[in-house]
Amino acid sequence: MRIKYLSIGLIFGLFLILAVTAQTDREWQEANGGWIVVKNSHQYNTNSPFQPCPGQEGCIGYPLHVEHGVCINVVAFADPDVGSKWTPPTDNIILAFDCGYPSGWNTTSCPVVTEFWVPAGTYALTEFTFVSEVNPGDPDYSPCTNAWSKPTSNAVIRPGDRIDFGENIFIDSGTCTAGGYPCPGTGGLSGDGSNIGGTWYMGGPYNEGMPCQIIQDGDSLTFINENGQQSSGQFIDSSTIEATDWENGLQGVLSSDGNRIDWANGSWWVRNEPE
Repeated sequence: MRIKYLSIGLIFGLFLILAVTAQTDREWQEANGGWIVVKNSHQYNTNSPFQPCPGQEGCIGYPLHVEHGVCINVVAFADPDVGSKWTPPTDNIILAFDCGYPSGWNTTSCPVVTEFWVPAGTYALTEFTFVSEVNPGDPDYSPCTNAWSKPTSNAVIRPGDRIDFGENIFIDSGTCTAGGYPCPGTGGLSGDGSNIGGTWYMGGPYNEGMPCQIIQDGDSLTFINENGQQSSGQFIDSSTIEATDWENGLQGVLSSDGNRIDWANGSWWVRNEPE
């Protein structure tokens, strides 16, 4: 009897340790990052016909398998040390498969919800809907697949944030990529801060807190200062930028975490609004 009670006590103690550990892990995640959430309420093997991309031919129009996803293209971590220890999602894609998908994916409840923790930072994200015909068993037919994507946008994720993309399934809307996901690749994410597009703020020494903006298209940049004045721009190297129309080529140096620009005229911009 004593051994029985001892065993029960050990099991209870183990569950208590696991519960405390899980709570501690959650608190650390909330303090150092946030969550990207995607959902999918489409029912597997329904809603034909398949909508091909322009020029995509030979599709029969079988019922559909649909995935709702987000590509993580580039990230500038708020804390590079936290970022270096993070494991990104497979192929840098966060996915929610459709309800009832028969491959062991967690699709028994509907909508399917995927929550993925990411470190605090600035992310370039592409939301998309991947679509595939469901082959009923024809060995001579390869199902058509494609993905419909929205324009890439920048998102700042602060500690405790949740960016919820909802259940937004869109087909025949946006940019169509035949044959697969619209993400740039499956290699490691860039964390060098080279993605600098989005809203910035004057850090000083004047007009502190007034919003500025950088519009980025690859290596081509457009700067808009706190007064609405614009300048074309470019990267000089991975950590140096130039506003070519200001002060005969005003250069700025990016901080190592990509969250501050120190301009040669003594002013500086920051990603997070000064308090």
